[in-house]
Amino acid sequence: MLSRCEPPAPCCAGHSKTFPTDAECQSRPSSAWRLWKGSLPATSIRSALSSGHLLRLALISYPRTEAAPVSGWRSRRGSSHMAKLPPNLIRAMRNLQLRMDVEDLQSAYRASLIGLVHRESEIEDMVRAQLGLGPDDPWPDGNEEDPEDPVSLLYARAGELDAQAKRGAPMVRIAFLIALFHAWERHCNARMKTGKYLTENVNVILRGEGHSAFCDALEHLQLAANCAKHGPGRSCSSLFDKRPDLFPNAKSAEKASETTLSVDEDTLMDFFNTVLSVSR
Repeated sequence: MLSRCEPPAPCCAGHSKTFPTDAECQSRPSSAWRLWKGSLPATSIRSALSSGHLLRLALISYPRTEAAPVSGWRSRRGSSHMAKLPPNLIRAMRNLQLRMDVEDLQSAYRASLIGLVHRESEIEDMVRAQLGLGPDDPWPDGNEEDPEDPVSLLYARAGELDAQAKRGAPMVRIAFLIALFHAWERHCNARMKTGKYLTENVNVILRGEGHSAFCDALEHLQLAANCAKHGPGRSCSSLFDKRPDLFPNAKSAEKASETTLSVDEDTLMDFFNTVLSVSR
């Protein structure tokens, strides 16, 4: 039986990679060990995986089982001799993957918003360049009574482009809200070993892990994503009953739809933070 820090033999001929010695393990706890024990800070999540500590822990922390010799690839890889990982480590690894997925979504969302802001700035630069203006020169007046006035036509075109850029932000938020729920849904389905997301089953797990305070918010995330994808129906009506503030222009559940659904910056960040909270 291997100790937690005893380096195993190479898995196959020519493979010389070894794992930490007892002295190395005793000198400082690895990130993976701290993750398993529940003391790894959120900022160290990525380094735990990229450094390979999590994989080392999975390989060296548990005894190998005695098994009959197996020839071929499985014998060389040692897959038939490894004991199953305990549920708490499997859960920690899945939570780690969820956190990484959500953090990647957040980074992509911020990059998308920066792109929209740059787009608005580019429109102004384009108009100034076509008018031969410097960055501090005053804007000339156009002749709105002349349908062929080039200045007025340029301003009208710039206004259309600016409106498109401003309409982009709500669309980006909806897109990332849907992507966020898909990441959460995929995580839950893997844990429950099912292909169908059921709110009741998810809430049982959340309550069992002390996350009952997030049950409502995660249900709202699910309903908002379904409403945005499928339009008027049960999800939109149910979300209107629970969160009418997300439908500022709808007067009743019958008017709730993907077109009246409004997800602002604060709402989307609340959903992001909720998923991150239950992944700790």
